[in-house]
Amino acid sequence: MKRILPVLILILCLALGACTAGGTLSESASFLCPDAQSCAVVGDKLILARRGGVKCLDLEGNEVFDSALSQLDAAVSASAAGAIAYCVGGNTVVFDDAETLTTDNAIVSASLSDCGMAAVCTFEPGYKGAVTVYSAEKSAVYKWYSALGEVTCAQVSPDGGQLAVCAENKLHLLCLDGKSAQGEYDCPEELRAIAWLDGAVCGIGSGGVYFLSSDGVKSLEHSFGDGITGKYGVLDGRFIIEVREDEKSRVCILSEDAEPENEIKLQGSVLGMDCSDDRILILTHDTVGVYDRKGRLVSTGDASGVSEAMLLDGGRVITVGGGTAKILQNDR
Repeated sequence: MKRILPVLILILCLALGACTAGGTLSESASFLCPDAQSCAVVGDKLILARRGGVKCLDLEGNEVFDSALSQLDAAVSASAAGAIAYCVGGNTVVFDDAETLTTDNAIVSASLSDCGMAAVCTFEPGYKGAVTVYSAEKSAVYKWYSALGEVTCAQVSPDGGQLAVCAENKLHLLCLDGKSAQGEYDCPEELRAIAWLDGAVCGIGSGGVYFLSSDGVKSLEHSFGDGITGKYGVLDGRFIIEVREDEKSRVCILSEDAEPENEIKLQGSVLGMDCSDDRILILTHDTVGVYDRKGRLVSTGDASGVSEAMLLDGGRVITVGGGTAKILQNDR
């Protein structure tokens, strides 16, 4: 019995280690694709935006469309409804169905909501910027002008009823039925990005995050002290954000009270993040890892030379970099 017991303990430890270590992401398919500054997956399509154009491929590498953009830095905004591509300083927004819209003034940023409505921030003569909201049919339905603070970003709520705008350090909440402002949050720092959660909108600063309820009444904030925020995402109403400090990163999963609920510790900066189907994908300089909603590792794979990584259905991952797109499958 004395000899058997250590063996049983060893077997148990190995089994527990196997359960917590996660599976391995292995290449199941690949195809050639151009390098991109920003990209997204919409169903079975890969959207790749770069200086001068946006290309759409299917997941076998066949071209769906190729549209022109300005020779400026390109970006992609994706949601449950699809994706849009644009250039900062340009005048064209390209949708994932190849349709386009043109703005009168240069674009600052643009976003596509889960309801299919786009919010496009532009420079505006005589103002500090403006936001035009487009319907799912790509018609302009609302325009808001900022007289006091430079507009950084904006996003329509998932139900299509509200518009949230970041203008310097202010988070504005507006009704899209033509009424005046519904709420405002005067944050202690300038905001760089915005995201909607269940029943609230979040303004993202370099050192903290700031939540305003959808009725414009309740506000919460969380400061990360000396940490600097990075990539972020939303999973089932939970806000997830990278925080960099002392050349290390951690990814914080915040509770409904804006407090860290779970944490993923990493070496180096996060290059990319994607959240969907109860999974969190995190790309670092040499590794792509998939975690569950509590921050537990599910699978990991090599990411050498990868610039972008995104989640696919069926537990798969697609990586882009070095002129190649690879589809990875969890071998467990």
